[in-house]
Amino acid sequence: MRTLTGRISPNAAPLLLDALELNARANAAIAEAGSARAWAHLHGLDPVAVSQIRNAHREPTEAYLRALGVRKIVRYLPLTDD
Repeated sequence: MRTLTGRISPNAAPLLLDALELNARANAAIAEAGSARAWAHLHGLDPVAVSQIRNAHREPTEAYLRALGVRKIVRYLPLTDD
């Protein structure tokens, strides 16, 4: 959770992003770099792989996620007896 100063509180639960939010983060970073190719080169990534990830033809790699400042976690919910 962000504090009034905009900093992340050390006791706050981590912010979880869904796929749309991750793509929005990628789009913003790419726009700032000027192009997807420029962003890929800036982070030592293959531009083709970046394109495939952005177009949902490939899962995001660890390096791609690291370049966006995030990491992948997996969560499971128990089934309920409805």
